[in-house]
Amino acid sequence: MKIVYITPGFGGVFYCQNCFRNNTILERMRCLGHEIISLPLYLPLNFTGGVTEKIFFGAINIYLREKFPCYRYMPLALQDFFNRPGFLRLTAKFSGATSACKLEDITLSMLDGEYGSQKRDLEILIKFLQQIKPDAVHLSNALLAGLAHRIRENGIPVICTLQDEDTWLDSMREPWKSGAWQLLARKCRDISMFTSVSEYYLEFMKQKLGIHKENSAIIPPGLDMDKYHTSPAEPCGRTIGFLSRLSEYTGLGILIDAFITLKKQAQFSDLQLRVSGGLIGSDRPFISKCRKKLLQNKCLASFSCLPDLYKNNMNDFFSGLTVLSVPVPHGDAFGTYQIEAMASGIPVVQPDKGAFPEVIEKTGGGIIFRPDTPDALASALQQILCDPVRRNKLGRTGQESVRKFYSADII
Repeated sequence: MKIVYITPGFGGVFYCQNCFRNNTILERMRCLGHEIISLPLYLPLNFTGGVTEKIFFGAINIYLREKFPCYRYMPLALQDFFNRPGFLRLTAKFSGATSACKLEDITLSMLDGEYGSQKRDLEILIKFLQQIKPDAVHLSNALLAGLAHRIRENGIPVICTLQDEDTWLDSMREPWKSGAWQLLARKCRDISMFTSVSEYYLEFMKQKLGIHKENSAIIPPGLDMDKYHTSPAEPCGRTIGFLSRLSEYTGLGILIDAFITLKKQAQFSDLQLRVSGGLIGSDRPFISKCRKKLLQNKCLASFSCLPDLYKNNMNDFFSGLTVLSVPVPHGDAFGTYQIEAMASGIPVVQPDKGAFPEVIEKTGGGIIFRPDTPDALASALQQILCDPVRRNKLGRTGQESVRKFYSADII
């Protein structure tokens, strides 16, 4: 089959679990003989295989069209200039656009499809699809559902993955937030099939969008297991790891508070905290605040902030870790970093939120803590850090389960 996979780019500046998931699955589909064409929207992707050089719905152009209506009538040559991948990647590095707050108008316009301000971009996309004639189009998330109606008008079925749309929509201000959920529910009627990354998230979105069971399925993330090596025993003391975008939104502040609590105990004088996952411009004040807090509590020397360590080789980050925790306050639709840690034999400690309980119950590779407070997290981490027998058992069980349930070949 010839399948077009439409996915938002992020410029490769931070750990995007959904982007990595998409990349791994598409590589395996190509190995099965399918022709996969990846079309990036907004910003460049972080991988190159099968990706068109053209960026559709360039982020700069979308912003200018929405904020300055006269720009919609500017020559295409000017708009193509702002769509250059290198220029967009530089924009992503300094952008703060990972929340819908103050971008509500653009979000609604994109959801509105051919009736929104980006109808010119939509027609460019449709013309491209008419030229290559795919058998199906796969939207990487439901925030792209505004594209579906025009695509289906051309006789092309549309499949859509559900993953973390709520975090974007729920960051919107009212009345835009309620309006966006209602508009999304209407636009989803043009989707032929939905896939979700977890049971939890499918049930959640069914209630939000009125999705029917008969046109939905669960397809969790899959890992290339050959890329993950069992992490060696910690040679220089115990180390807690954090792998996600380095922001308050992903729970790094909660983990740092828990780390400080543990470091106040003499038995954790050796304890280290290693964080990676990249960041954007708007995250820098938060990181500065975290460093100041660690310094005030005499913990800064035990803190390693290596934003880009994960990029070249994930094993460089996981090597020597004792446990991983990414205590996202609102939970995640899945949390790929969990199974990445488990694939390296590292147990995880996660809050009782989102799909975390589902993943940990299925794998047996970690523990859940509640309530989602720094003190509760510190207590849960202490259980793992002080019990090497249990820690090793969780690590082995998680690794075996990930190989059994979450290998990309199986998915």
